[in-house]
Amino acid sequence: MRKTRGLAARDAGEIPASPEIEPEFAYLIDTLMEAGPTSPTSMGAVPLTWDEMGAWERRFGIELSPWESRLLRRLSYEYLKESHRAEKHDAAPPWADEGALKKHTAKTMREQMRSLGNL
Repeated sequence: MRKTRGLAARDAGEIPASPEIEPEFAYLIDTLMEAGPTSPTSMGAVPLTWDEMGAWERRFGIELSPWESRLLRRLSYEYLKESHRAEKHDAAPPWADEGALKKHTAKTMREQMRSLGNL
């Protein structure tokens, strides 16, 4: 099984860049990961459904506010969209500091120049 870029970076001792999350909102990311960021179906993964989110709330005795529910659904959608985009071998990291972005851009340019040399 092929390693993800994130796992390969961690194995190499690198810490992938990630956005700062305000402590008062970190629980939303935890909730998304606990509920499962996506739902499996026979046609592939889909964002969390309202029914699944409601079942999660009932199971754990938590009542999310409407804005929290809408945000979690949106985060699920964005997670799924990014996971599809990231399947490309040359996909840029979803979040990077300036140095990491320059490194990725330089690598992409080198690869493109090499491919031009093969024409």
